Amino acid sequence: FPSVYNPLNNKTRQTKRKRRKIQGRVTLKEMIDTKTLQPDQEIHAILKGNVIRAKITHEGQIKIHSTGQCFDSPSSAGVAVTNNSVNGWTFWFIKEGNKSKDLDYYRTQHKKIIKRGEE
Repeated sequence: FPSVYNPLNNKTRQTKRKRRKIQGRVTLKEMIDTKTLQPDQEIHAILKGNVIRAKITHEGQIKIHSTGQCFDSPSSAGVAVTNNSVNGWTFWFIKEGNKSKDLDYYRTQHKKIIKRGEE
């Protein structure tokens, strides 16, 4: 043990980590509810030069056009498409004009909306 051991400090650090993790988890449904995303919004990913198309459903799922499969999270949809572990928030994109922004951009916008509501 270190010369000064304070179990309270360790517990406080663990609680802060848990709180940060809980606050960081966002669902697509929550993003629809805050109007950060729209139901039936088209999304896409690029895999080995091919465009994979999908849409966000009213229930907050991702529906892959080619297979009709629905997934509860961007990452699980990405895994189904790639057969590898992927960060779905950076794998899927939404086209805006001639630019595309990843879902992580919209998740960040959602968190800002939530934070403003708590102030």
